Amino acid sequence: EPTIDATRSALRDVISDCLYAVDLNPMATELCKVALWLEALEPGKPLTFLDHHIKTGNSLIGADPHTTIPELVTAGIPDAAYAPIEGDDRAAARAARDRNRKERGGERGLFTAAAADATAHLAIAMRTLDAADDTSIDAVRAKERAHYDLTTSSAYRTARTVSDGWVAAFLWLKHPDAPPPVTSGDLRNLHDGATLSAERALELTRICDRHRPLHWRIEFPDAFEREAAGFDVVLGNPPWERLRILEREWFAARDPDISNAPNAHARARLIQRLKHTVPTMHEQFRGDLRAAEGESRIIRTSGRYPLCGRGDVNTYAVFAELNAQLTSDRGRAGFIVPSGIATDDTTKHYFAAITGERQLVSLYDFENRHRIFPGIDSRIKFALVTLTGTARPATEAAYVFFAHDPTDVHDADKRFTLTPDDIALLNPNTRTCPTFRTRRDAEITKGIYRRVPVLIDERTGANPWAITFKQGLFNMTSDSGQFRTREQLEADGYELTGNRYEKPGSTFLPLYEAKMIHQFDHRFATYTSTDEIRDATTEEHQDPAFEPQPRYWAEATEVSARLERLRADGSIEWRWDEPWLLGFRRIARSTDERTAIFTLLPSTPAGDSLFLMLPLRATRWTALALTAITTSMAFDFVVRQSLGGTNMSFFIVKQLPVPPPDAFTGADIAFIRPRVEELVATSDRMRETLGAEAVHAWDSKRRWRLRIEIDAFMFHKYGYTHDDVAYVMDTFAIVQRRDMAEHGTYRTKDAILAVYDELAARKAACHPNVPPIDEASGH
Repeated sequence: EPTIDATRSALRDVISDCLYAVDLNPMATELCKVALWLEALEPGKPLTFLDHHIKTGNSLIGADPHTTIPELVTAGIPDAAYAPIEGDDRAAARAARDRNRKERGGERGLFTAAAADATAHLAIAMRTLDAADDTSIDAVRAKERAHYDLTTSSAYRTARTVSDGWVAAFLWLKHPDAPPPVTSGDLRNLHDGATLSAERALELTRICDRHRPLHWRIEFPDAFEREAAGFDVVLGNPPWERLRILEREWFAARDPDISNAPNAHARARLIQRLKHTVPTMHEQFRGDLRAAEGESRIIRTSGRYPLCGRGDVNTYAVFAELNAQLTSDRGRAGFIVPSGIATDDTTKHYFAAITGERQLVSLYDFENRHRIFPGIDSRIKFALVTLTGTARPATEAAYVFFAHDPTDVHDADKRFTLTPDDIALLNPNTRTCPTFRTRRDAEITKGIYRRVPVLIDERTGANPWAITFKQGLFNMTSDSGQFRTREQLEADGYELTGNRYEKPGSTFLPLYEAKMIHQFDHRFATYTSTDEIRDATTEEHQDPAFEPQPRYWAEATEVSARLERLRADGSIEWRWDEPWLLGFRRIARSTDERTAIFTLLPSTPAGDSLFLMLPLRATRWTALALTAITTSMAFDFVVRQSLGGTNMSFFIVKQLPVPPPDAFTGADIAFIRPRVEELVATSDRMRETLGAEAVHAWDSKRRWRLRIEIDAFMFHKYGYTHDDVAYVMDTFAIVQRRDMAEHGTYRTKDAILAVYDELAARKAACHPNVPPIDEASGH
């Protein structure tokens, strides 16, 4: 064992030579140095020199660390850098883009040996600096002077100016009154030793002072100018924030009246008024808006982040991709990010890359219920991600989900492994990660996916139910001008019939929202005013004339127009003519009593919280079969493994296993059809919608029994074993607690297993008949 003095001396060497750090905040950088000095304090020796390794800058928007300066100049600036953003003049932006395109396509020049990459020379100087003695004050001062000489050398200044110019092109104000932006020709000239005009150089400095781009290859050339380019270990807990300005948040402390405006239109009007009332605040807001938009443009269009530079950029995802870029091919990276890195559609390309290239070593997902991070909400989910370099691929990756304590990652029941082939099986379209709570969950789910195809396979184009999706029919914000309230309609002479408003020549239909529906129930909740909603009572459910009242109504003709999709030539690609819709709640939680909330409802306006799944080759049997599948516990269990957050997005539903139409025999149809119809057609409106022979009475006990039989049937259809069913039913903890409280036994599980065994016995005996529904008991 080394002595304390030897350990302290070694620690000082490690901190001086081996540690690198970057932060956007200069104060954080200084605090980092102080913390390291305290760790490295060795009696009789001065504080170590750290300025060459601890840097201030925005590490996301610099030049690519694996691109040399000659390569950067040769490739030039992308045309996307000149797309107009907040404050730009479109004509000026277009002129700059055209000039850049001509320059980028012209003579690229030949780089001689003398004009080789400046960072190669910087790397030699940096290694010499690292090796210099720092055991005395004079030696540290000499090291400081050497660092100054390095960062003021022509090689450094040229490399830095070229890289800054490349970044600044995205952020430059494109306006007739502003100096011309940097273009590809300017990069070539800067590389050859030319300078910008004073006005343009000043603008370049202003942009860089505000955005602080950090160029990894220039600042740390010793790490990237080597055979195994990159760092041996990359660690971080990056910020989790969106690269856009949210008006409500920006004005919260500056002008609460704007922040609390009732809607976006009113807020925009108040912001515009600032131009005359508080011009400095208006200018600051526009400046921050431009800065965020410009940095987002770099990330999305520069080519630096092909995997995560997409859509509404979140910095955590971009940092995850940066970490992989910074890690050497034999290195490791470990970082803490939201769990969406493995489950969200926006990060699917990144997750597919790190699993497909076998870089993912482990992913440990935590719920913050035990306040591991006291500063964030207890419901937030985050993950510890470990990557390996491409030269040391992982054969399989270890996963833990829903951990609450760090010790959970060692729990053999929670911990499981997945190969890239497993990921491809479970989520073939996106290659994102399912979220299994236990190893048993993983094994059962993998078995289901081997037996049952996904709803829509985007690789093969298979879509046996001919499903298309709609995000509701109306956006509750942008389409609010289409909505009418009860008071407005009655003032215009409309009369209420059920839950429709009518007058000669015009009909307004009820606008359904997600909270108004539940499984097998389009009358789950009703509005009593535009602000209050309540659950429908048993008495209301037993009244076949009762229909729920909405907050708003929309015109019937507008609904019809939104239930079709046009081709580019204006012809109709498809039109939905059925009198029913299959809707499901967008917000879903794997910890609720039930997760997937689907139901049939009359064809009517739907808000954006109520997603629609429309089988274009629809029949009444299609409607009933898909309702039976999507409301079953067999289906719900798989949904819970796929839902990483609280959004039941289309990309999740597409990849869920759903038995295709040809998997159902005539006997299956005879079993499902009467049971689902009885559960759904409990009102005059739904009887008419489905073309049922009669309205079925709402009887809670009978409905419970019918659902038990459908659940047992679907467990068979999905191929669950008896033991699988018993295990899966125990994962529905809220159902179990409710049954135990009300009946002293888990009666739902017991009843499903009994029917499951009965169906298994009939199948084993090759019994040709379908068990009938007993009119008295519902069995």
